[in-house]
Amino acid sequence: MYDMKKTLSQPYLLLLSGVFILVACISCSSPEKPVTADEARSFGKKLEQSIEKRDPVFFNEAMDRTELTKRAGLSGSREEKEFAAGVRNAINMGTKIVEGISKEATYQMVKQYEKDGKHHLIFRLYDDGSINYHDLELIGRKNGPKVADMMVYTTGENLSVTI
Repeated sequence: MYDMKKTLSQPYLLLLSGVFILVACISCSSPEKPVTADEARSFGKKLEQSIEKRDPVFFNEAMDRTELTKRAGLSGSREEKEFAAGVRNAINMGTKIVEGISKEATYQMVKQYEKDGKHHLIFRLYDDGSINYHDLELIGRKNGPKVADMMVYTTGENLSVTI
């Protein structure tokens, strides 16, 4: 009779358990899904309204901090990972915008477009004679669109590069 206990020794069982746990973790992660044009437009309107009300929460929560730090190349060494954790905690774009503008300032969505299969939203920030544009690249997540990266026109580079 075939004795399975002798064949599958403890190291093989540990390896098999490890593979099972890895597969379970990967399947539970938040995979990217395509953002539709309607989802992008709705997301843009919500973001615009939140800044108009001077409420930074929606924009703060809209940033996909993990994706942004990954694009910034902060996933290698222990020091990079520690720095990335600090960056993820500090990226509150809504708060930075709301605190940095006057009562007369506007933050308006001026364009929606698709490039390389990704939806983008362009916002114009106008305040006291100065103007800036933000091009937000959207990424799909289980709980809806998130901002994967943001091109800030006055710096001429993506936020992930600035970091």
